[in-house]
This record gives sequence, structure tokens and C-alpha cells, in this order.
Amino acid sequence: MLTQNFIENLPAFIGLLITSSWLIYTSLRIAYNLDLIQVTINWLSNKKILLPSLATLISPFLFMYVYKIVPLLVDKWRLREFIGILGAVTGVILGFLVSEFRQWKTELQQFDTVRTMLRIEIKQDLELLNCCGSQT
Repeated sequence: MLTQNFIENLPAFIGLLITSSWLIYTSLRIAYNLDLIQVTINWLSNKKILLPSLATLISPFLFMYVYKIVPLLVDKWRLREFIGILGAVTGVILGFLVSEFRQWKTELQQFDTVRTMLRIEIKQDLELLNCCGSQT
């Protein structure tokens, strides 16, 4: 009985999960200036071989599971009516991730530009100090 109710209300649960995850992510980002996605990306970028290794190990099993099980689940859970909604939700999620990625890339480029400008300015200041210091 509980399983049947869960299956019947699965789209509502998925929608609630997605929106609550977004709410928690946004609230942590605002309240604590904590960007969990950026923290995760930084952690994974420090361990460069970890993500490709995990993807290589998991992808054959994942693709075979998806290939065999998704059509059965769509028919079993009567999700044919919700395919459009699921596509729209997936599009929204991907659009959000792409916009966040662009923002992170822009911020990193700005940090690199500021570092370069500071490096050049410090180098010029040191040259001026060396030049003026040798004249006295």
C-alpha cells in the first residue's frame, strides 16, 4: 500500500526534492556565503584523477541499468504523461548549472586578471625601488 502511494505520487516527490535542494543550496549560499557546488568542484579539481576514475568504473553499469530499466519504469509508473514535465525540469536544472558554471568561470577570470595586475604593479614598484635605491 505504501509503495503504491509512493509510486502514484512520485512526480510530486521528485518536484519537492528538486525545489527543496535548490532552496537549501540558495539559503546556504546567502546565509554563510558557502557555495557547496564550488567547494565540491574545488575538492575534485585537487584530486584530478578521482572523477575520471570513478566515471570509468561506474559508467558501464549505469548505462546498462538505464538502458534496461528506464523504459520499464516509464510504463510501470505511467510516466508517459509526465515525460514533457520531466524534460522541462531537466532543462531548468541544466540551464541553472550552465549559468552557474559561466558565473564561476567569469569570477575565476576576474581573480586571474587581478592577480596579474597586482604582480605587474609589484614588479614595477620593486624596479622603481631598486632604481631609486641604487642612486643614493
